[in-house]
Amino acid sequence: ERALRRTGLPVSFTGGFHPLPRLQLALPLPLGVEGHGEWLDLEFALPVVPAEARDGLQAELPEGFRLLSVAEVPVSGPSLSQELAEAHWRFTLRTPVGAPAPDPAAWRCAIDDLLATDPLPWHDTDKKGRPRQRDCRPYLLELEAGGVQAGAADLFLRAAIDPQGRSLRPEQIRAWLGERLARPLELAAVRRQALRLAAC
Repeated sequence: ERALRRTGLPVSFTGGFHPLPRLQLALPLPLGVEGHGEWLDLEFALPVVPAEARDGLQAELPEGFRLLSVAEVPVSGPSLSQELAEAHWRFTLRTPVGAPAPDPAAWRCAIDDLLATDPLPWHDTDKKGRPRQRDCRPYLLELEAGGVQAGAADLFLRAAIDPQGRSLRPEQIRAWLGERLARPLELAAVRRQALRLAAC
């Protein structure tokens, strides 16, 4: 938002005492997670050439932020969250220091068992603190181990996203695999590599 203000572009702002740019992130990242292919919608008050908007904003962004592409979309079209189809994640799961480490075969067996489980229930609470349960199996499209050592596994997760923005998170994979391995697991190096739109 600070970068947008510095560009001087005709960004559309909300009304009220604390106007904010009309900006929507497709699926906000959890705290501490890297993003390598995110999407956002930005509304302007006047017509803007997409390439000029990209160049102007890129010049004001901090190091490490790179705009890959810009396209004009109709204001009356579906929201960005409704256009999402898949999230691609890479992350590492490891056993805590001092805990017994499963061997590579145990990791692979736990992953195969998770993929074969249907339904795949997840228990949590809603915004009012009421317990709820939902079947997450339809969201689990792919789970692969890129590298497995005794104490850690580097994983790739491809997860579906429904029109309400519901999907899977690496934290859920950590919990399910921890149950199958019968030991606690820690998340490390979590990064969302891509968000795929239904039109892509």
